[in-house]
Amino acid sequence: MNISSENSSFRGVLFSLGAFLIWGLAPIYWKQISYISSTELLGHRILWGFLCLGLLLLIKRGKSLLDELKLIGDRYLILSSFLIFSNWYLFVWAVNNNHILDASLGYYLTPLINIITGYIFFNERMGKLKILAIALAALGVGLLFFSNSGSPIISLFLAGTFSLYGYLKKKSKLSAQSALLFEMFVWTVPVFIYFMFLGLKGELSFFNVSPSVSFYIFFAGIITVAPLWLFNNAVRHLDLGTVGFLQYIAPSLQLIVGVLVYNESWSKERLLTFILIWFGILLYSVDSYRKKRVNET
Repeated sequence: MNISSENSSFRGVLFSLGAFLIWGLAPIYWKQISYISSTELLGHRILWGFLCLGLLLLIKRGKSLLDELKLIGDRYLILSSFLIFSNWYLFVWAVNNNHILDASLGYYLTPLINIITGYIFFNERMGKLKILAIALAALGVGLLFFSNSGSPIISLFLAGTFSLYGYLKKKSKLSAQSALLFEMFVWTVPVFIYFMFLGLKGELSFFNVSPSVSFYIFFAGIITVAPLWLFNNAVRHLDLGTVGFLQYIAPSLQLIVGVLVYNESWSKERLLTFILIWFGILLYSVDSYRKKRVNET
């Protein structure tokens, strides 16, 4: 490996660590404003995120970004925006209602749900190891259903919406960052109307809290956009296998935060579920690594 490629890989690792550290520690941020409704926070994520990402991309890409406006009619944008925004909403709701462990489990499940999505929509072959990985994950989720030790519906919804969102990204003609910008743009008008409604009733938290809390709310846009920007840059410098391995930093940190910082219940059934999922992820990683080695030879 030459010096240039080493530097590129190092930058990629830094970008990845930045993205996954933010996603992993995000529950601490959302907990600071847990008294604000999840619906209003979603609106702030969309509105301020759109302004932050729009400014960043406009500075970076200029006229080429405006040229992509002609693709705003992409039929996948409405559905993909619904998927990612419902994912954002449920994540914040889960964090603020003491379900951080269920959210963490959801993001552990995502790559395994991706296997099913690829099989259904792209006719991707599932090897024996991946089938076993999915079976272990299903066993773990089933254990939660029957033991009443968690809320697996939250985990499955987060994993399912994020996986389907990724599927639609493959179908869209837009780049990942432009697609997210336009997804936000689609919902800025409904969000603005919703905020006007809350404002007329005197219930818009942004104007009813201290300046420091208002800054916290505005920062929701940066918390939303920054890790996505870092992640997109990481993918440019690293192979997907490495990024896929590093992505488990985020749910691992969420797990630690849920147990050690916010003292969420850690029952034997929940521990067994995580062990099954972790073993499934290990099998998935081994299978992916093996295929990568075959393709390189």
